[in-house]
Amino acid sequence: MLVLKRWRYFQPDKTFFYFNNTLKYRDRGPNTVTRSNLARVSGRESMDYNRKVFRYLNPYCTEKCVNNLIDGKLQCECGDSGIYDWTWVKHEDTCAVLAKNNREVIFHPEFSAGTAALRGSEPFMQNMHHFWEMKMISNLYGTDVMVGIGTSKIIYGDWQYRFFSFLGFDKQSWGYSYNGLIQHNNVRRCYGSKFGLGSLIGVHLDMCAGTLEFYLNRRPLGVAFKGLKAYELYPMICSTAAQSAMKMTCATSIKPSLQLTCLQCIVKHPQLYSQFKSIPGLAKIYENIFFWMLPKECEDPKRKSLGDEWSTKRRKTHFLEFEMLKISLHFTNNDHESDDECDIPHSNCAIHNTSGSGASTSKEI
Repeated sequence: MLVLKRWRYFQPDKTFFYFNNTLKYRDRGPNTVTRSNLARVSGRESMDYNRKVFRYLNPYCTEKCVNNLIDGKLQCECGDSGIYDWTWVKHEDTCAVLAKNNREVIFHPEFSAGTAALRGSEPFMQNMHHFWEMKMISNLYGTDVMVGIGTSKIIYGDWQYRFFSFLGFDKQSWGYSYNGLIQHNNVRRCYGSKFGLGSLIGVHLDMCAGTLEFYLNRRPLGVAFKGLKAYELYPMICSTAAQSAMKMTCATSIKPSLQLTCLQCIVKHPQLYSQFKSIPGLAKIYENIFFWMLPKECEDPKRKSLGDEWSTKRRKTHFLEFEMLKISLHFTNNDHESDDECDIPHSNCAIHNTSGSGASTSKEI
């Protein structure tokens, strides 16, 4: 009974949903957010529910995207670049469904019994810049949902029936978790903010320098890993959550050039970047090829205006969640909803993951 009470307060969009103004319990999958259910929630309850569910939504999506959810999944094409140099390949031991020319992935379509992972169709070539991006089109919950890279030596069947943070548990993979942590060789570190429904997660693999950097809603989070030049690497994603879904919005590989080198210097200086964007010809090249290169200190006006609309709603729920977090510190699961960075104190930022079996099945199914 204590567990149910905790889920009610911390994850109402994951285990409970409203139906005819009554709180109901659902034990299969995260798809509790539908237009029909939200329509039955009255007044303030509906507003609070929307703010909590869509707090991670990328700035390119609008309320129209939110109002057109089908089975709890975004249907919009916001953020899609149309550039896809590779797609996803399903392994025989992976519980996942591919759609839209193998660009959209639905993990554990019925229920989850463990961890599922997918690998890209092509390895990353040496001495090139590789950027790819995934859009989270469903709610994320459970043990872990990760985006990253790995080698061909990974064995998928070993984790098929275990709830696990798959990417980064050994030396053959590197991953960024939806909890805001990065992991490699069974060591997890604080890195960036959490992500969820509507987030755009970009991955920039520089095979010239051997570095890996992640992007959240097309904002760089800084270099996460180094020393990758000697590996043959593939793009990878994994999830333990039933009916969790994500879609590829971009997959491109770029050769080193003077143009790219100059742009990497320009984005480090906001004033110089603004002058660069004011030149029509250069701005068009930027939008078509290097749209993912955006400095932290500088945002496009359109993106900033859309971002302010949603961030205002997000801040209103932060104080209540922080107070509830204080009460929940004795629980082992740290998967509460917070817009801050990872929840591990900075003094204990680097930790070893020893929970081989992960969480209980009731959380994923």
